[in-house]
Amino acid sequence: MCIFAEGTTSNGQGLQKFKRGAFEGMRTVLPCFVKFNSSYFNPTYDTVPFWPTLIMYLSSIAFHHLRLTKMPEFTPTTWMLENQRQKGKQAWEIYAECVREAMMRHGNFFDEQHRIRDKLTYEDFMHGVTN
Repeated sequence: MCIFAEGTTSNGQGLQKFKRGAFEGMRTVLPCFVKFNSSYFNPTYDTVPFWPTLIMYLSSIAFHHLRLTKMPEFTPTTWMLENQRQKGKQAWEIYAECVREAMMRHGNFFDEQHRIRDKLTYEDFMHGVTN
């Protein structure tokens, strides 16, 4: 099963805080991430409606490459939960933040502080719904 832990898409540069879904059960996860290599149009420009996005994506003259990186399995431990308490109030939050930090280091992502509600507000603004 593949779960997108952020609960949304991004521009591929940063990682937002992870949702509880994949971590609340405190089971082993296999962290993976995808990097896009595109010089003209990036398919993660999600404020553009679907059909214009598809047209721009298919009409760009560049080749689009995706690189899937699978990291080693990550299993929560008692040591991690005790020594990383500052990362969250609940065990799943600590676990999720430890996985996210490992992915940020390995994938060269920055810590994205904007939340999904910020993204939705921006999309509404770009589509003329709000001022």
